Amino acid sequence: MHSRPTRGDSRMQWLYRVVPARPDMPGAPTPEGSALASAHVDYLCHLKEKGVLILAGHTQEHVGTIRGLAVNRRC
Repeated sequence: MHSRPTRGDSRMQWLYRVVPARPDMPGAPTPEGSALASAHVDYLCHLKEKGVLILAGHTQEHVGTIRGLAVNRRC
């Protein structure tokens, strides 16, 4: 029997879709966009070290506007 996670339950997880801000991303990054992408990766590494991030990565195929996914534990 499976129980449904409740608020505050350590099993509660979040799925994030990564959607680019511009249609030409990531192919033509601006300097600001490159800096933001680098900060984003650093933040994901920080979340992984804290045990919040379960997985993250880019998609192999573009489905609509989705370019990546991340799964986090509720913190």
